[in-house]
Amino acid sequence: MKKISLLLFCLLLFGIVSIQAAPKSVGVVIIGTSDFRTPDYYNILTDKLPKLFTPSNYSLSIGTESQNRYQAYWNNKGLLTEQTASKADLLDFANQSNYDNVLFLILSQPIVDTHKVILRRDSTRVSLDVRAIYIDAKQKTIVSNVMTTQEDDSKTSQLRAKSGAFGKAIDFFVTNIKGI
Repeated sequence: MKKISLLLFCLLLFGIVSIQAAPKSVGVVIIGTSDFRTPDYYNILTDKLPKLFTPSNYSLSIGTESQNRYQAYWNNKGLLTEQTASKADLLDFANQSNYDNVLFLILSQPIVDTHKVILRRDSTRVSLDVRAIYIDAKQKTIVSNVMTTQEDDSKTSQLRAKSGAFGKAIDFFVTNIKGI
């Protein structure tokens, strides 16, 4: 009888520990033009966000899965394309998403300035406004709302300047989002 009681106690204790140790799921959704929803930008997020969301405590969903869930949200509302999201839309999606938390990255249309540096060489500067809104899906509350404007230069391509500005914005969020 003592062995059975001890075994049940150990199983109960192990169950409680494993429930507490389960990482929180975080869906990362990019809201902006489709050129920011490509593997290059998902790779930037996959590289930088684990500094904010430690893998032992959080399970990140970055890329097509979270983007498809966001598109399905709009489809379920009877709309074929994403619409301009309101605060209520973001909270509602987060609550319906089956994620514990959702990080929305809302990107403006980038401002691109190209000018000649040398006779046949262009230099491109991109300025990008990005807002990060972190939502607790179960509580339906905004935990953090941070905005930044970042820019980057490239002597080779506009794409490189855009991804550089995006990477700088994510670096800013890693150090400035609070409440995680």
